[in-house]
Amino acid sequence: MKYIYISLLLIILTLGIACNRSDHDTLEVYAASSLSDVLNELIEEYQKISPHDISISYAGSSTLRQQIQYGATPNIFISADEIQFVKTQELNLLDRTTYELAENKLAIITNKKHISTLQDIIQNDISIAVGMREVPIGNYTNQLLLNINEENIYGNNYSDLFNINVVSKERNVKMVASKVLLKEIDVAVVYETDYISIDNNQIYKINIPTNINILTSIYAGIVKESSNRNLSKEFLNYISSEKVKHIWIKHGFIITD
Repeated sequence: MKYIYISLLLIILTLGIACNRSDHDTLEVYAASSLSDVLNELIEEYQKISPHDISISYAGSSTLRQQIQYGATPNIFISADEIQFVKTQELNLLDRTTYELAENKLAIITNKKHISTLQDIIQNDISIAVGMREVPIGNYTNQLLLNINEENIYGNNYSDLFNINVVSKERNVKMVASKVLLKEIDVAVVYETDYISIDNNQIYKINIPTNINILTSIYAGIVKESSNRNLSKEFLNYISSEKVKHIWIKHGFIITD
Protein backbone atom coordinates (compact mmCIF):
# COMPACT_ATOMS: atom_id res chain seq x y z
CA MET A 1 0.00 0.00 0.00
CA LYS A 2 2.93 2.32 0.84
CA TYR A 3 4.30 1.90 -2.69
CA ILE A 4 0.88 2.69 -4.19
CA TYR A 5 0.74 5.97 -2.27
CA ILE A 6 4.24 6.86 -3.40
CA SER A 7 3.35 6.05 -7.02
CA LEU A 8 0.19 8.16 -6.85
CA LEU A 9 2.15 11.02 -5.33
CA LEU A 10 4.71 10.87 -8.14
CA ILE A 11 1.93 10.90 -10.76
CA ILE A 12 0.29 13.92 -9.12
CA LEU A 13 3.62 15.77 -8.95
CA THR A 14 4.35 14.94 -12.59
CA LEU A 15 0.93 16.21 -13.68
CA GLY A 16 1.44 19.34 -11.62
CA ILE A 17 4.77 20.05 -13.29
CA ALA A 18 3.26 19.41 -16.73
CA CYS A 19 0.39 21.79 -16.00
CA ASN A 20 2.80 24.41 -14.72
CA ARG A 21 4.87 24.12 -17.92
CA SER A 22 1.72 24.39 -20.00
CA ASP A 23 0.85 27.65 -18.22
CA HIS A 24 4.24 29.05 -19.22
CA ASP A 25 4.60 27.76 -22.76
CA THR A 26 7.13 29.35 -25.08
CA LEU A 27 5.82 30.95 -28.24
CA GLU A 28 8.14 30.65 -31.23
CA VAL A 29 8.05 33.50 -33.74
CA TYR A 30 9.78 33.86 -37.11
CA ALA A 31 10.03 37.53 -38.13
CA ALA A 32 11.69 39.68 -40.78
CA SER A 33 14.99 41.30 -39.78
CA SER A 34 13.62 44.79 -40.41
CA LEU A 35 11.16 44.31 -37.53
CA SER A 36 13.67 43.48 -34.80
CA ASP A 37 13.60 46.84 -32.98
CA VAL A 38 9.84 47.23 -32.82
CA LEU A 39 9.12 43.57 -32.05
CA ASN A 40 11.69 43.44 -29.26
CA GLU A 41 9.94 46.35 -27.58
CA LEU A 42 6.48 44.88 -28.18
CA ILE A 43 7.58 41.55 -26.68
CA GLU A 44 9.00 43.34 -23.65
CA GLU A 45 5.64 45.06 -23.11
CA TYR A 46 3.67 41.85 -23.70
CA GLN A 47 5.69 39.94 -21.13
CA LYS A 48 4.69 42.47 -18.48
CA ILE A 49 1.16 41.09 -18.70
CA SER A 50 1.84 37.48 -19.75
CA PRO A 51 3.84 34.68 -18.07
CA HIS A 52 4.72 33.13 -21.43
CA ASP A 53 8.16 33.31 -23.01
CA ILE A 54 8.65 34.46 -26.60
CA SER A 55 11.47 32.96 -28.67
CA ILE A 56 11.99 35.00 -31.82
CA SER A 57 14.20 34.30 -34.84
CA TYR A 58 15.02 37.11 -37.28
CA ALA A 59 16.03 36.66 -40.92
CA GLY A 60 14.94 37.73 -44.39
CA SER A 61 11.27 36.99 -45.09
CA SER A 62 12.16 34.72 -48.02
CA THR A 63 14.57 32.70 -45.85
CA LEU A 64 11.95 32.25 -43.16
CA ARG A 65 9.30 31.26 -45.69
CA GLN A 66 11.61 28.59 -47.09
CA GLN A 67 12.32 27.24 -43.61
CA ILE A 68 8.60 26.88 -42.94
CA GLN A 69 8.07 25.34 -46.37
CA TYR A 70 10.67 22.67 -45.64
CA GLY A 71 9.36 21.67 -42.25
CA ALA A 72 10.05 24.30 -39.58
CA THR A 73 6.99 24.86 -37.39
CA PRO A 74 7.19 28.18 -35.53
CA ASN A 75 3.90 29.34 -34.06
CA ILE A 76 3.87 32.65 -35.95
CA PHE A 77 5.32 34.02 -39.19
CA ILE A 78 5.67 37.82 -39.52
CA SER A 79 6.74 38.95 -42.99
CA ALA A 80 7.97 42.28 -44.31
CA ASP A 81 7.18 41.13 -47.84
CA GLU A 82 3.66 40.54 -49.12
CA ILE A 83 4.94 38.21 -51.86
CA GLN A 84 6.62 35.86 -49.37
CA PHE A 85 3.58 35.91 -47.11
CA VAL A 86 1.20 35.11 -49.99
CA LYS A 87 3.50 32.27 -51.14
CA THR A 88 3.31 30.79 -47.64
CA GLN A 89 -0.48 31.05 -47.75
CA GLU A 90 -0.64 29.46 -51.20
CA LEU A 91 1.36 26.51 -49.88
CA ASN A 92 -1.43 26.08 -47.30
CA LEU A 93 1.04 26.57 -44.44
CA LEU A 94 -0.85 29.34 -42.62
CA ASP A 95 -4.27 29.75 -41.04
CA ARG A 96 -6.80 31.76 -42.99
CA THR A 97 -6.71 34.74 -40.61
CA THR A 98 -4.21 37.39 -41.73
CA TYR A 99 -3.01 40.16 -39.45
CA GLU A 100 -1.95 43.34 -41.27
CA LEU A 101 0.18 44.98 -38.59
CA ALA A 102 1.64 48.13 -40.14
CA GLU A 103 3.20 49.71 -43.21
CA ASN A 104 6.71 50.88 -44.02
CA LYS A 105 8.44 52.74 -46.85
CA LEU A 106 11.90 52.94 -48.35
CA ALA A 107 14.72 55.27 -47.35
CA ILE A 108 18.09 55.93 -48.96
CA ILE A 109 20.86 56.64 -46.47
CA THR A 110 24.42 57.87 -46.85
CA ASN A 111 27.45 58.72 -44.72
CA LYS A 112 28.52 61.45 -47.15
CA LYS A 113 26.92 64.85 -46.57
CA HIS A 114 27.54 66.00 -50.16
CA ILE A 115 25.39 63.11 -51.49
CA SER A 116 21.97 64.70 -51.07
CA THR A 117 19.83 63.87 -54.13
CA LEU A 118 18.84 60.87 -56.21
CA GLN A 119 20.97 62.27 -59.02
CA ASP A 120 24.06 62.35 -56.79
CA ILE A 121 23.79 58.59 -56.28
CA ILE A 122 24.42 57.80 -59.95
CA GLN A 123 27.58 59.86 -60.28
CA ASN A 124 30.98 58.22 -60.74
CA ASP A 125 32.88 56.92 -57.70
CA ILE A 126 29.74 56.36 -55.57
CA SER A 127 29.34 52.92 -53.98
CA ILE A 128 25.89 51.49 -53.20
CA ALA A 129 24.64 48.60 -51.04
CA VAL A 130 21.28 46.95 -51.73
CA GLY A 131 19.46 43.78 -50.78
CA MET A 132 19.70 40.65 -52.91
CA ARG A 133 16.93 40.44 -55.49
CA GLU A 134 15.20 37.53 -53.72
CA VAL A 135 14.86 39.31 -50.36
CA PRO A 136 12.17 41.95 -49.73
CA ILE A 137 14.42 45.00 -49.54
CA GLY A 138 16.09 43.97 -52.82
CA ASN A 139 12.75 43.45 -54.53
CA TYR A 140 11.42 46.80 -53.29
CA THR A 141 14.62 48.56 -54.41
CA ASN A 142 14.05 47.23 -57.94
CA GLN A 143 10.47 48.50 -57.84
CA LEU A 144 11.71 51.93 -56.76
CA LEU A 145 14.19 52.04 -59.66
CA LEU A 146 11.41 51.16 -62.10
CA ASN A 147 9.31 54.02 -60.69
CA ILE A 148 12.20 56.47 -61.13
CA ASN A 149 12.66 55.30 -64.74
CA GLU A 150 8.96 55.68 -65.50
CA GLU A 151 8.83 59.19 -64.05
CA ASN A 152 11.79 60.03 -66.34
CA ILE A 153 13.13 62.50 -63.77
CA TYR A 154 16.75 61.70 -64.54
CA GLY A 155 16.27 59.95 -67.87
CA ASN A 156 14.81 56.52 -68.50
CA ASN A 157 18.09 54.71 -67.84
CA TYR A 158 18.42 55.73 -64.17
CA SER A 159 18.31 52.11 -63.00
CA ASP A 160 21.22 51.17 -65.28
CA LEU A 161 23.39 53.98 -63.92
CA PHE A 162 22.37 53.11 -60.36
CA ASN A 163 23.25 49.44 -60.79
CA ILE A 164 26.69 50.29 -62.16
CA ASN A 165 27.43 51.75 -58.70
CA VAL A 166 26.07 48.75 -56.74
CA VAL A 167 29.02 46.94 -55.16
CA SER A 168 27.29 44.99 -52.38
CA LYS A 169 24.15 42.84 -52.30
CA GLU A 170 23.16 41.60 -48.85
CA ARG A 171 20.86 38.90 -47.45
CA ASN A 172 18.80 41.22 -45.24
CA VAL A 173 18.22 44.91 -44.64
CA LYS A 174 20.24 45.09 -41.40
CA MET A 175 23.30 43.93 -43.31
CA VAL A 176 22.61 46.53 -46.02
CA ALA A 177 22.38 49.35 -43.46
CA SER A 178 25.55 48.19 -41.68
CA LYS A 179 27.60 48.85 -44.82
CA VAL A 180 26.88 52.58 -44.54
CA LEU A 181 27.12 52.64 -40.74
CA LEU A 182 30.60 51.09 -40.89
CA LYS A 183 31.54 53.45 -43.74
CA GLU A 184 32.39 50.55 -46.00
CA ILE A 185 30.01 51.89 -48.65
CA ASP A 186 28.61 55.37 -49.43
CA VAL A 187 24.89 54.71 -49.95
CA ALA A 188 22.31 52.07 -48.98
CA VAL A 189 18.64 51.47 -49.72
CA VAL A 190 16.84 50.47 -46.54
CA TYR A 191 13.48 51.02 -44.83
CA GLU A 192 12.41 54.29 -43.22
CA THR A 193 12.34 52.45 -39.89
CA ASP A 194 16.01 51.52 -40.26
CA TYR A 195 16.93 55.17 -40.73
CA ILE A 196 14.89 56.20 -37.67
CA SER A 197 16.59 53.56 -35.54
CA ILE A 198 20.09 54.83 -36.39
CA ASP A 199 21.60 56.81 -33.52
CA ASN A 200 24.20 58.61 -35.57
CA ASN A 201 24.05 62.24 -36.64
CA GLN A 202 26.54 61.55 -39.43
CA ILE A 203 24.09 59.38 -41.36
CA TYR A 204 21.92 61.37 -43.75
CA LYS A 205 18.71 60.56 -45.61
CA ILE A 206 18.25 61.30 -49.29
CA ASN A 207 14.73 62.41 -50.13
CA ILE A 208 12.55 60.03 -52.17
CA PRO A 209 9.46 61.80 -53.59
CA THR A 210 6.26 60.32 -52.18
CA ASN A 211 4.84 59.57 -55.63
CA ILE A 212 7.70 57.16 -56.46
CA ASN A 213 8.43 55.69 -53.04
CA ILE A 214 7.34 52.12 -52.24
CA LEU A 215 4.83 51.46 -49.47
CA THR A 216 5.24 48.02 -47.94
CA SER A 217 2.92 46.04 -45.63
CA ILE A 218 3.78 43.92 -42.59
CA TYR A 219 1.72 40.72 -42.43
CA ALA A 220 1.49 38.03 -39.75
CA GLY A 221 -0.15 34.62 -39.60
CA ILE A 222 -0.32 31.47 -37.50
CA VAL A 223 1.53 28.45 -38.87
CA LYS A 224 -0.94 25.57 -39.37
CA GLU A 225 1.22 22.74 -38.05
CA SER A 226 2.19 24.58 -34.87
CA SER A 227 0.84 24.17 -31.34
CA ASN A 228 -0.38 26.84 -28.88
CA ARG A 229 -2.88 28.34 -31.30
CA ASN A 230 -4.80 30.24 -28.62
CA LEU A 231 -1.59 31.74 -27.30
CA SER A 232 -0.58 32.70 -30.86
CA LYS A 233 -3.90 34.51 -31.34
CA GLU A 234 -3.51 36.26 -28.00
CA PHE A 235 -0.04 37.54 -28.92
CA LEU A 236 -1.05 38.68 -32.43
CA ASN A 237 -4.15 40.41 -31.08
CA TYR A 238 -1.93 42.23 -28.60
CA ILE A 239 0.69 43.48 -31.09
CA SER A 240 -2.05 44.62 -33.48
CA SER A 241 -4.12 46.33 -30.77
CA GLU A 242 -4.84 50.02 -30.24
CA LYS A 243 -2.85 50.07 -26.99
CA VAL A 244 0.49 49.44 -28.75
CA LYS A 245 0.03 51.55 -31.88
CA HIS A 246 2.27 54.23 -30.37
CA ILE A 247 5.16 51.74 -30.28
CA TRP A 248 4.84 51.00 -34.00
CA ILE A 249 4.65 54.73 -34.76
CA LYS A 250 7.65 55.52 -32.54
CA HIS A 251 9.74 53.14 -34.65
CA GLY A 252 8.67 54.85 -37.87
CA PHE A 253 5.94 52.49 -39.07
CA ILE A 254 2.72 53.73 -40.60
CA ILE A 255 -0.53 52.63 -38.97
CA THR A 256 -3.70 52.72 -41.08
CA ASP A 257 -7.20 52.27 -39.67
